[in-house]
Amino acid sequence: MTLENPLDLLYFILAIAAVWIGAMLTWLLFEAALLAHRANRTVKGALDKVAKLERAVMNIKERVESSASYLGAIAEGGKMVMGMMNKRKKKKRRKDDEDEE
Repeated sequence: MTLENPLDLLYFILAIAAVWIGAMLTWLLFEAALLAHRANRTVKGALDKVAKLERAVMNIKERVESSASYLGAIAEGGKMVMGMMNKRKKKKRRKDDEDEE
């Protein structure tokens, strides 16, 4: 290839610059695609963790609801036990008072 005039040199340099610009745009597009892929993977991971957290909260909620249904019966049983203990205590006090007299 011979360069006969300065215009040929200009065209040669412009051709090299066009190749470099194309290469840089290709690299930039590749990096943008890679960034989008990483962002997508991060969002998927976050969504998975949120879903796991939601399942855990729902599981805890179900357990609390199932135990809350028994809470009334447990409270009633506790009242009965306390009533029985108070009766025994009163009987014992009466017996002790009678023994002292």
